[in-house]
Amino acid sequence: MRAGPTQFVYCPDFSSGWAKSMSGIPTPRLMGNFIRVYFYSRDNAGDGHITYIDVAAEDPTRITYLHKECILDPGDPGDFDDCGVCPSCVISFRERTFFHYFGIQRLEKIPYMYFGGLAEEIPGGKLRKLSRVPLLERTSEAPHLRSASSVLPWGQGLKMWYVSGSAWFEKDGKKFPKYQLKSALSSDGILWKDTDEPVLSYANEYEFGFGRPWAHHNEHGYHLFYSIRSVNSPYRIGYAHSDNGREWTRKDNLLNIEKQAWNGEMTCYPALVSTPSGDYLFFNGNGYGATGFGFCRIHW
Repeated sequence: MRAGPTQFVYCPDFSSGWAKSMSGIPTPRLMGNFIRVYFYSRDNAGDGHITYIDVAAEDPTRITYLHKECILDPGDPGDFDDCGVCPSCVISFRERTFFHYFGIQRLEKIPYMYFGGLAEEIPGGKLRKLSRVPLLERTSEAPHLRSASSVLPWGQGLKMWYVSGSAWFEKDGKKFPKYQLKSALSSDGILWKDTDEPVLSYANEYEFGFGRPWAHHNEHGYHLFYSIRSVNSPYRIGYAHSDNGREWTRKDNLLNIEKQAWNGEMTCYPALVSTPSGDYLFFNGNGYGATGFGFCRIHW
């Protein structure tokens, strides 16, 4: 497996009232001859709103449609997503299209909490939240972070890989969460039960987080892309392989993503989409999405 040349796709002009910064967490979805890429932008209060662009499947650098309204907004005051919503993945299951997202709450004693929510696509391409409470609620093992899910078909049901966090530490006067990846199973796409399978282990004492996983399955096995966070370097994208979707081997050295001006300091939040023209890995660059997003072609 190797990554082809990096190509830039899009960064908003930040002229909309609800989009004053960020084009974060690109989430691609193949729709015929085009790819819909969902992402979030922040308003002046720092709250995230979700929108999308469409790009040509044969050439994702060619934008065919720019949606100028948000399709999912923060929740009401006090809700788990009252400070913003961010896309995770889209999965079609039993004649329903589920849109996984995660909600943000800013706090006083720790910076934030993230919990996964669930919406459903309705006619017109709009989204309807299925609940005011999280799909991934807090647990004793993950009281602060349980979000950023990636979902694949699994037998007669679904399997999810997601971010799980329960602890914080301080460095240079700033607080950071410590978080791992977990997996869960569902028979209906709504009720989920965690597995006891370990997903990834830290490679050294400097790593403290695996952000936004993206699972993919093809004839070469199961593949997991993720963002590696450490105290001595910015986010970078990692890769792991599995023959069965349960036991993973990290092979981060295989994914050597080309650096350009917009992603020269950071690469993060990967998401892969398969098309007849090839497999494209979308990702953010510097500033967690402040400079937009691009892609590279993955060669297996």
